[in-house]
Amino acid sequence: MSGLFDFLVAPLAVRPVTLFLVVMAASTGAALLVRRFYRRTIDRLVTEAATDSVLEVMNYRECLHRLAEAIEESRRYEVPFSVCLIDVDGLKQMNDTYGYLAGDRLLQAFVRLARDSARATDLIFRYRQGDEFLILARHTSVLGAGVFAERLARAFEASRIEVEKDRVLSATLSVGVVGFDPVKDGAIDGSGLCARAERALSLAKKRINAVAIGEQGQGD
Repeated sequence: MSGLFDFLVAPLAVRPVTLFLVVMAASTGAALLVRRFYRRTIDRLVTEAATDSVLEVMNYRECLHRLAEAIEESRRYEVPFSVCLIDVDGLKQMNDTYGYLAGDRLLQAFVRLARDSARATDLIFRYRQGDEFLILARHTSVLGAGVFAERLARAFEASRIEVEKDRVLSATLSVGVVGFDPVKDGAIDGSGLCARAERALSLAKKRINAVAIGEQGQGD
């Protein structure tokens, strides 16, 4: 109370200055709160724009952005990386037979397995088609990525996924694997690398439940 009393009996010349300081402090605090709210809102919108809302993995647009970053890093530090383009075999038929909810649960099971199998530095994206995913394996040769893809495909094949009460399904994967070599892959960009991975996946899908290693060479 003494502080308030002192303010009330303070000389009139001092009181406006004190009021000004109080108002400025309050305004600064409010401005900080507004800036924090604005920053959090922007961060949330950026995250939502880069993320597939159903499976909570990064989307195709973010995939191209991260591939461009990986290519730049690879050329700067002369380290390879690889990508695995993955198709969940027969998803359309499962959707037609059991419904889209069952298909979504199958995809969610795949994402969980992929996250458990990948390293912390690897990135998982939902690709163009609803049943396709891309895994970016940093600092990994194409042979190393091929071994990873085989393990992932065999683990998914062995999974039993409950899509609804008393209904358990299993599925297989087809995987196309390609690598990026900073020496051999001169002018290729993210879109070119994706095109190469799509060709490898096409070969794998012809056999179904298979892993195919794509070509590598001077650009595309």
